[in-house]
Amino acid sequence: MTNGAPPPGRQGAPDPTRSDGSGAEAAADVRAKAAHGAGWTIALGTAARGLGLVGSVAITHFLHPAVMGEVAAAVVVVLTVNQFSTWGTGQYLIAHPREGRDVVFHATVLHVGIGAAALALTALLAHPLAAWLHAPSLPRYLAWLAFAVFLDRVAYVPERVLTRTLQFKRLAVARASSEIAYTALALGLAWAGAGGMAIVLANVARFGVKLLGCAGSIAPSAWLSPHRLSMATYRRIFAFGGPLAVAAYAGFAASRWDNLVIERLFGPALMGQYNSAYNLADVPADQIGEQVAEVLLPSLATLPRAERPHMALSAAGIVALVVFPVSVGLGAVAPTLGATILGRDWTEVGRMMSWLSALSLARPLSWQAAAYLTANGQPRTVLVLEVGKLALVLALLLTLGRLGPLWACAAIGIAFASHTVAAHLTLARTEAGFTFRAWLGRIAPPALACAPLLLAVLGVRRALAAAGVGPGVLGLASEVVAGALVYVGAALVIAPAHARELIETVRDVRRRRAGVAARP
Repeated sequence: MTNGAPPPGRQGAPDPTRSDGSGAEAAADVRAKAAHGAGWTIALGTAARGLGLVGSVAITHFLHPAVMGEVAAAVVVVLTVNQFSTWGTGQYLIAHPREGRDVVFHATVLHVGIGAAALALTALLAHPLAAWLHAPSLPRYLAWLAFAVFLDRVAYVPERVLTRTLQFKRLAVARASSEIAYTALALGLAWAGAGGMAIVLANVARFGVKLLGCAGSIAPSAWLSPHRLSMATYRRIFAFGGPLAVAAYAGFAASRWDNLVIERLFGPALMGQYNSAYNLADVPADQIGEQVAEVLLPSLATLPRAERPHMALSAAGIVALVVFPVSVGLGAVAPTLGATILGRDWTEVGRMMSWLSALSLARPLSWQAAAYLTANGQPRTVLVLEVGKLALVLALLLTLGRLGPLWACAAIGIAFASHTVAAHLTLARTEAGFTFRAWLGRIAPPALACAPLLLAVLGVRRALAAAGVGPGVLGLASEVVAGALVYVGAALVIAPAHARELIETVRDVRRRRAGVAARP
């Protein structure tokens, strides 16, 4: 594609960078597709994650925290190898949606080939790794987890092809199906007495279903069409994807290696509780914020640069309106949740969740900043920010975290919040049309609307305690309902513009589905 011609199958596609009317229509269409895609990914993802949340709580009644801690250690090892053998191919494909099938085939060969070798070597080193991590059961889990992650590795390029072509509905269905398969099998095997292998085999099912869903949604020729391999193509991929790959390594380490530090500081049983608390507290960011960020990158990549600040700021406001109350509310009800429905060996999870809820406030916004910087061709800036976050996470865990498990949870929240602020200050300095003040103006009203929510939850808890009603299903339901109702009222008063924008976005999606053009 050195002659500048569009790749096969793209002839006649509208160019969103044009300044005439057709370019404006294309930009509006991209925004509508992004909103529609975010709706599908959030709706199905939230439904599947809701089922997964129930499963995560239920499994605490079948597995001891120490068993969960050893399985979590094995998961971290395999996912670390998987992440550190990824070379930015996915980011390159998404940020360059007009690249042809030859480049996609290059990405497939590189990603699957290196992954297979790295995961096989990891399985062979199971016993030395078990001795180093003081996890004697690690070899039992490692080979199966390596196979599970290899299945996900094969699904990686088809998943990115769906994303770069804005086929978010198909992608959402595949992911939701995989999460449902995981939850069902994990619970069934745990109930049957399979122990830690319940989690391991459920991961095999999860990634197998995901592979079938993603690969089955596109033609094999879209990612397996043979082409002669070219070092020039790989150099182009590495030049762009290399810094993003290193940034992804740092981001992965910041969100996973804390488990290993916690295990070294406090032991596998406490690490098992910390890992569960982290996963539960991260639900809002994982199932809403990450979905929006994933939709945002390919959408921004197809828009002219002048259109991007408005879309990024709009997305920040809507995400804050939706994610902030879920994060704050989850942290507020966490003590009641822990005392009500978690297993008797998991007493610390509720208190840890309260501190870790700050994680879900910060992560979605930092993902959006990374998507913006990537779309604007600044992968090295993303790299510097992610390495800084990793350094701060490790430094705070090894200093402040030594004071106790709750201090370690606070250290995580501080590190991620600092990274989010730094990312948006960087955007304000490097991107015309984006200001830090405008960003704060978008997220401040939803944040302020969470204060009445928090007061309502605490007030209901105190009132029930005064009436002699201790933690239980009634108390948990009362806190959730009170917080939700109060937030809706507060948001309409404190953040009315955000609420109207969210409603109008939903209406635009419905217009598009009905064949009516979205509002400019």
